[in-house]
Amino acid sequence: MSAPTPTLPRSPAASSAAAFLPQHAGVLKDRPRHDSAASNRWTASAPGSDASSPASASPDTVAGTVATRDCLKRWLKKQVRAADVRWLTSIAASIANGARDARVLPAFTNVPKRTGTAPLDLGASDLSHARSLNPDWDPSDWTVDQAARVLILLSLPTDDRTDYLRRLRLLHRTADEREAVALHSARPLLPFVDDALPTSR
Repeated sequence: MSAPTPTLPRSPAASSAAAFLPQHAGVLKDRPRHDSAASNRWTASAPGSDASSPASASPDTVAGTVATRDCLKRWLKKQVRAADVRWLTSIAASIANGARDARVLPAFTNVPKRTGTAPLDLGASDLSHARSLNPDWDPSDWTVDQAARVLILLSLPTDDRTDYLRRLRLLHRTADEREAVALHSARPLLPFVDDALPTSR
């Protein structure tokens, strides 16, 4: 008799992610993985967008995103090897400077190979600081790979709203379960997210 196939460890937030992202419930195994042509399967405009929507994130939103990225980097440095932190920092900088989908998508997928999937070790002061940056942000049950993936999401340029939303939809379309959890948990931190990701079944 062959050994049973190991199952993917579930984050504490996995069940809520499955409810939040309707396509992920029960069909994750059927989803296509990232590939260089995947972005061509998406239209340029975001669902629900209209002419009154801002074309880019506000300066206050950008400043908040930078502060949140810096916070995530500090936390990750405590638990991830220096070489892998350098890799992640380099990837985030490349994405912020306009890296193509062919670099963004594999990086998002490969994060756990660099960071592992341990729980993020946060104290009361860390959680308080998170709330001071965004009152809706609760990373108390996050994992290290989740934090690193959110760092990548927060590095996506927001100066072109249409392209930003296209990328979020692409990441959602090709996400596995752990990637879906990261997308779900990043929701309070991302601009325009209601136009890119579904909120209910």
